[in-house]
Amino acid sequence: MRQVFYSLLFVAFLTSCTNEKPQHISPNGKIMVEVNVAEENSFGQPSLSISYKESDKVHLLFDNLLTGFKTTEQNLTDSLRLVSISPAVEIVDEYTMITGKRANCINHAVEKVYSFENQNNETIDLIIRTYDDGVAFRYRFSSVADGEQITEEGTVFPIAEGVKRWIQPYRIDYEGFYSLTRSGLPDRESNRNRGNFHWTYPALLEPQDSIFALITEANIQRNQSGSQLMNTDDHTMYRVHLADNALPFSGTWESPWRVIIIGSLADIVESTLVTDVSEPSVVSDTDWIKPGPVSWIYWAYNNGSNDYQIVKKYIDLAEEMNWPYNLIDWKWNEMGNGGDVKDAIQYAKEKGIKTLLWYNSSTSWNGEGAPGPLYVLNAKE
Repeated sequence: MRQVFYSLLFVAFLTSCTNEKPQHISPNGKIMVEVNVAEENSFGQPSLSISYKESDKVHLLFDNLLTGFKTTEQNLTDSLRLVSISPAVEIVDEYTMITGKRANCINHAVEKVYSFENQNNETIDLIIRTYDDGVAFRYRFSSVADGEQITEEGTVFPIAEGVKRWIQPYRIDYEGFYSLTRSGLPDRESNRNRGNFHWTYPALLEPQDSIFALITEANIQRNQSGSQLMNTDDHTMYRVHLADNALPFSGTWESPWRVIIIGSLADIVESTLVTDVSEPSVVSDTDWIKPGPVSWIYWAYNNGSNDYQIVKKYIDLAEEMNWPYNLIDWKWNEMGNGGDVKDAIQYAKEKGIKTLLWYNSSTSWNGEGAPGPLYVLNAKE
């Protein structure tokens, strides 16, 4: 059960732009976000500057991090002016996890909502939270016409050449490598797609010596879209590229959270920021969920799950190591050499080992030649 407490820190008095940049500081004072807006009575694209304080020194990690969204009917990116800032609210959200980094977690942040409007009086809210270990922000806006579609996100992370980064070139299976590089250009031309370079989350950067920033997304809901990072020949600007380039929406719509975890490598590893900003589980009875170690055939035998004798060896391994589970990976529908998948499940059951089966989601992205099994769960046997 998550218990959320909100407390009002102070009332914002700004209803139009001033010469002073709006600031947003984390509870411990180490992370600061400045919201850069157009001059009073002018329109432009809002951006963020994110800094990190270490001892008495302030390090600028991101400057001119662009924000906004576009739809088929609205330009909510580069023609905006700030109209209001909400009161700062302290969020204290205590929750428990049945697995992961820790059992008891605290979602502690300071949140403000920055409201903008374009020249057509169409509005977008930029919701920003500062944490002791990072920054999270998302967008909220409403449709203005029937059949309206979201076409582009305007979020752009500036990453200068020379900055250390560990980013995986995009692959549909997310099974690439995170090699150290200092450039926004990929090592292989295969990452180029019509003049664009695509990258997967998470992206780990070292913008200052021993200060790291990990970029990812969180809390993707059914009516939203996952995304990638994309840069072009201007390879210092990493845009959030939506997987759906025409996402239908109506009424009020919120984006997933854009998350930047900031600090030492220990801070990155220990952070629960992704689950902090995510909606709580709707599953109330979790007693049946029993996390545990598993023997997995894939690492040594990529196609091994089609061989009953090899699968048996991994079931024996799970028994020997006192692990509760064995995972039978792809191609188990083709299993032979002395038995099929039902035989393997029965063998595991006799050993006291529970079986997990890999299954292809059978969605449209697979294309021809997708690994099996396919469609076997569409009908009950």
